[in-house]
Amino acid sequence: MLSKSSANPVSSEGVQPSQLTKETIASGYYNHYARKIRIATEFVNQILTKSIFGCVIFSAKFNISHTEKVSNWLLEACFMKKVLILTEGEFEDLELMYPYYRFQEAGYQVVVVGPKAKETYKGEHGISIKSDLAPEDVNMDDYVAVVVPGGRAPDGMRLNKSLVQLIKNASRKRRVIAAICHGVQLLIEAGVVKGKRMTCYMSVATDLKNAGGIYEDKSVVVDGNFVTSRFPDDLPDFCREILRVLEKKAVKKVSD
Repeated sequence: MLSKSSANPVSSEGVQPSQLTKETIASGYYNHYARKIRIATEFVNQILTKSIFGCVIFSAKFNISHTEKVSNWLLEACFMKKVLILTEGEFEDLELMYPYYRFQEAGYQVVVVGPKAKETYKGEHGISIKSDLAPEDVNMDDYVAVVVPGGRAPDGMRLNKSLVQLIKNASRKRRVIAAICHGVQLLIEAGVVKGKRMTCYMSVATDLKNAGGIYEDKSVVVDGNFVTSRFPDDLPDFCREILRVLEKKAVKKVSD
C-alpha cells in the first residue's frame, strides 16, 4: 500500500480519536452540555479534517433537542469517511492514482481492494499499488463509496464473482458508485446500470446501452448514487462530482 499520513489529531483533553467510543462520546454530550459544544466542534474540525460542509451542517443543526441526532451523525461521519478503490492488473494508472490521492486530500480514508489482499497490482504504465483487502473482507456498512478505475483491469474484475458481488452490495445499500472509462464494465456485469444515465469509454458505450443503460457523451454524468466519466481528461470533473454527491448525502442524513 502506498504510504499515508500517520497524523492522528488529538482533542484538547488528550484523547486519541481511536480511543473514543460511542459510550464515552455520548456521556460527554449528554451530561456536560457546555463541554459537549467545545469537544464536538473540535471533533468536526479535526476528525472531518476541517471539512467546511461538516462544520456548516453542525453549526446549523446543533441545538439541545437534537443532541442525540447530532452526536450520532458525528459518530457516523467519523467512522464512515472511507472510500473503496478497486484494482486489478493493468489498471489505468491516472484513473486509480488521481482519486486515490484526491480523496485523501478531502479527508477520506482510502482502502484499496483487489482480487487478493496484500497483493501488488501493476498499472498499464508501470505504477504499482498494493491492495489492502480482498472483496470478501469488505463490510460495505463501513464505506461511503466505491471507485472503479478503467484500463484493462475491469475486464478481469468482471470475471471475479466477489468483486461483482461487492458492486451489487454497494448498489443495494445505496453507496456512491463511481466508474470511469472501462470501469462501467464491472457495473454492467453486476446488473446495476439498467435505466441509469451513464457515460464511459466510447468502445464500451454499446455494451452499456445493451445492458439497459442510457449513454451520454459527457465528461461526467451523475444519476442518483452513480457517477461516471469517460477517460483520464475527465478526472477533475469525475472527482469533483463524487465529492459533491457525498456531501449532498451527508447533508440529507442530518436534515432527515
